[in-house]
Amino acid sequence: LTLTGSSVNENLASGTTVGTFTSTDPDAGSTFTYSLVTGDGSTDNTSFTIDGSTLKTSASFNYENKSSCAIRVRTTDAGGLYYENTFTVAVTDVNEGPIVTLNHGAGSLDSTFGNNGKVMTDFAGSNDQVNAATIQSDGKIVLAGYSHDGAVSTFALARYNTSGDLDTRFGNDGKITLSLSGYGASYAGSVAIQSDGRIVVAGITSNLDSTEDFVTVGRFNTSGDIDTSFGDDGFVFTNIGGSRDVRDVHMVIQGDDKIVVTGSVYKGSFSIGSGTWASDYDFLLVRYNSHGSLDTSFDNDGIVTTDHPGSADYAFSSVIQSDGKIVLVGKTYSSSDGGDIAVARYNSNGSLDSSFGGEGLVSLDIGGMDNYALSVAVQSDEKIVVAGGGGVNGKMALVRYNTDGAMDTGFG
Repeated sequence: LTLTGSSVNENLASGTTVGTFTSTDPDAGSTFTYSLVTGDGSTDNTSFTIDGSTLKTSASFNYENKSSCAIRVRTTDAGGLYYENTFTVAVTDVNEGPIVTLNHGAGSLDSTFGNNGKVMTDFAGSNDQVNAATIQSDGKIVLAGYSHDGAVSTFALARYNTSGDLDTRFGNDGKITLSLSGYGASYAGSVAIQSDGRIVVAGITSNLDSTEDFVTVGRFNTSGDIDTSFGDDGFVFTNIGGSRDVRDVHMVIQGDDKIVVTGSVYKGSFSIGSGTWASDYDFLLVRYNSHGSLDTSFDNDGIVTTDHPGSADYAFSSVIQSDGKIVLVGKTYSSSDGGDIAVARYNSNGSLDSSFGGEGLVSLDIGGMDNYALSVAVQSDEKIVVAGGGGVNGKMALVRYNTDGAMDTGFG
């Protein structure tokens, strides 16, 4: 059993052809049927379909989130005998320029913004990507992400006027790219504005040989210049226990301008059977004082990691309640039942809030093998709304929790 064609470009629509299966059989002239089957190597079967002998996608892929997929396929001959094989489908990275789009009225593009509602910005790298956006009090739009020059990625920021044109008073004609001296690849994953208008950016930076990752926070003045009064000449770099991998960075700024950075931190590997190992992560929170030093009133050293029940835990988003408690959402994964939506709530000192779900942690299986939360918001009545995906065949998911962590059964 072979597959001719084993890669697909990112961002293509569902239904894109990947390749064609062929089978060999001792019986001359035999015909074959093909099907996706469960078993070792079937992790991403739900993202594909087979039409006759043609493998097609049933999802659109993003290289930056997933660079390859694993499928398991069975070929069955006319006599009912079958053979199974596993395949890896590579997701090909393509050059993407940042895009900003504003809608006006009933979902139509706002033709007064940029070029008929859209703005494309090239940083002169081979690949530029936006990971976060925020809007200043004056309506100007700040984007943060990375620019890749073909060799290494660097912090990238842009600021736009309310009309969609680059704000030439910011950085270099509205744009900033920044290689951090003494470090390797870097990217910005989140951006926020402090009360005085200064711009804070959080992301990840690796060391020169890519053996360790650092949570990286930088601050810029409103002009786009690095604010050298923050941290060490404008930046702080925090390594989490020698970890070589930190991911999924998100940031929120408290009312007192303290900076809370959340994400996922690598802690080792675990077996998923048949000699296969998977990466193990924990929830991560780091809190900095407004000037960039670690806040030692937050779990004594400014750093909190949490192992949600499960084998791997990924935190994707966070929010701060009006009482200063921090809510973190993502997913917890185990080899036995896949991913569940995961929510954790912390007191303002970094300890888990035992009034939430009993231990500060709740998880939810909504069906299917991969459930996750990507965003969270708190209502005026302090109920917590979580958005993500999951369920059989993958669907949008919206969940609401009461303030004690119990599911709000009056919702949905």
